[in-house]
Amino acid sequence: MKEIIEMFGEIDLRTVENIETGERWVNALDVAKVLGYKNPSVQIQNTIKRNPELYEGTTKLVVASKGGKQESTFFNLDHVIAFCMKSNRPKALPFQKWAVKILKGELTEEAKKKIEKQEIRLKSKTARNYFTSVLSNRGIEKKHEFIQLTYAVKVNVGIDKNKKKDDFDIKDLLLVTMAEANSTLNMLEENPEGYGEIKPVVERSSRQVKECREIK
Repeated sequence: MKEIIEMFGEIDLRTVENIETGERWVNALDVAKVLGYKNPSVQIQNTIKRNPELYEGTTKLVVASKGGKQESTFFNLDHVIAFCMKSNRPKALPFQKWAVKILKGELTEEAKKKIEKQEIRLKSKTARNYFTSVLSNRGIEKKHEFIQLTYAVKVNVGIDKNKKKDDFDIKDLLLVTMAEANSTLNMLEENPEGYGEIKPVVERSSRQVKECREIK
């Protein structure tokens, strides 16, 4: 193994390269530090423990550290993508793109879809934040009302109301994002106030998105 120090911003990352195959690996602890976790070691341990199937094939190597040589976990490109996908840190997507370039892995179709989904999820947060902001400004303050309106969006675009966002595929993410954006636009035009007036607007706006999708 050949040790190589790479930089992301101002942070050094310890990487290794298999001289025979050219495969690159990056120190998992350094990845967690880059994303800004206060306790990188605990974050890595907990993440792998919660999703062991995503981290099969991680490797342990002895590397130099401030406290001397110690064994450390190393991620390949698939592991980095999985770790970033589960993170809500602002640097997750930029680092993921950096890793694709630096680790020089050949992305599988599944990996490409994961990255695409991550990009859509981040963009959907903008629509979601504006949607909830408009709801708050129009009298929606109780938690159960927000939940019911979220259910209304899902159900009216054809998604099971109990399906969690982490389980959404790309189509689900796009439908919900468009439904929330359309609901926001209609609320701004129609000026409904309170849960009783807002819910029908959200339901209708979400159905419009589904109906447009079904037009051949």
